[in-house]
Amino acid sequence: MLAFVAKDTLLVIDGFSPGGSRTDIQRAHQEADRVLRAQGNRSGRGRMPPDATLKPIKPPRGLILSTGEDVPSGQSLRARLLTADGRARPRNARLEETHRRPNRRRDDLYAQAMAGYLRWLAPRYTQIAAQLRCETARLRAAAAQSGTHRRTPGIVAELAAAAGFFLNYAQQAGATTQTQADARWERTWRALGQAAAAQHRHHTATDPARRFCELLAVALTAERAHLTSPGGQQPEHPEA
Repeated sequence: MLAFVAKDTLLVIDGFSPGGSRTDIQRAHQEADRVLRAQGNRSGRGRMPPDATLKPIKPPRGLILSTGEDVPSGQSLRARLLTADGRARPRNARLEETHRRPNRRRDDLYAQAMAGYLRWLAPRYTQIAAQLRCETARLRAAAAQSGTHRRTPGIVAELAAAAGFFLNYAQQAGATTQTQADARWERTWRALGQAAAAQHRHHTATDPARRFCELLAVALTAERAHLTSPGGQQPEHPEA
């Protein structure tokens, strides 16, 4: 319901950290799968009260940002995510941001920037919505050359296109120059490419075919298994 009500905005879900018994961990992953898969598919849950009539479906209509200490399991679910590993950031960068963050909150700069962006966006909404589809398709074609999962280029393209429109607003508002906007765009596109590459590693780690081959190689190397002869029998030297 929250993902449905939070239309065209960001919904933060904090603290995915499965723990407890195996049943508790499985239940936590099932809940994450239900919520995040609905977001990725833009689909709601069908419900029916006792009178056997269908209730209106309420699909997610915004964007979910989820934090946690673990990545939700499931290959198909991970294909619908863009995972950012916070541990990969330099330690000094985290400390620097910690010192800056209170000042930014006190000055309400983020709120002011978003309010200005919404005022700029409102009279142009129809035009930008059409441009967004074209820009997303163009960026998706560029991102698809990286060889990642087929869903990842679409995720990258949508985020990059949205960042591009925000930079257009910042430039028109006088908050940045053309040179600065171009530099920020290049940085954004490069960061999204790095996130897509990391996402590819998360996805391949749960590939059942890849996992089968890895386990088979371990079994053969540890001499816990061997190949059969052409006739299906044990070969003369199975350890070889």
